[in-house]
Amino acid sequence: MAYVEILFARKMFLWFASIVVIAGILIVAGAMSFPDHVHVSKTVGMPFGSVFSIAGYATCIMTTMIAATLNRDREHLPYMWSRPVPRERIALGYMLVDAVTIVTAFFVVAATATFVLENLSAFRLTPDPDAATGLLRYLALPLMWYAVVEAATSWNSLKGSAVAGLAWAVFWILLGASAVRLPVVLSAIVGVLNIFNPLAYFVTRHGNSVLVDPVTLSKLGSQSIVPFSYGVQTVLAYAIFFTGCTIATFAWRRMEA
Repeated sequence: MAYVEILFARKMFLWFASIVVIAGILIVAGAMSFPDHVHVSKTVGMPFGSVFSIAGYATCIMTTMIAATLNRDREHLPYMWSRPVPRERIALGYMLVDAVTIVTAFFVVAATATFVLENLSAFRLTPDPDAATGLLRYLALPLMWYAVVEAATSWNSLKGSAVAGLAWAVFWILLGASAVRLPVVLSAIVGVLNIFNPLAYFVTRHGNSVLVDPVTLSKLGSQSIVPFSYGVQTVLAYAIFFTGCTIATFAWRRMEA
């Protein structure tokens, strides 16, 4: 059964990777096509780990393309469950294929981002002692995104692809809500929900958000949306990934064919 998911994930990956690589080549080619007398007066140094934050965010798009896997096959459950294979094994096989695809897409984007930044005169990648930490952090976020969508869609008849796309709006709304003053109760609810919001984890090791204006957040008395240390947040992201996949598996196996 996993072969079906391999074919689907491969198709989505080839589309995504092709667009990323072509976009990277076009950006570099466009930059090199400027006349020789045009030059950049100031080069911006970027820590090497920044390519991983770029890769993490872009790979969330790839995640949207393949998420809601178990929900997508809900119309074929009578056939799938007639085979002498444990339902948990089928679900885990599907999600393993998706996880490998997401990880591969992450490194394709990271390699492309490195190529682009190394060939743009306006930027210069600098040594980054936190690069390995950033790699572990930003790799977790598209996986976390995938698990949250799977847990939300595996057990019901909602159209999974629509929910996967809607997740972008929901996550951005929660992120925006964390940057404004709300009544105490609403603020607490938003704070709890943001624990499961991958966009809330796009922060530097120093707690500065990559996606939300740090000045806005500092006015609220906190630079970090998720109230845990950087290392704990990373562990939590991986924990949500594994927990979400587990919940999705057992919720899916209890559906009525």
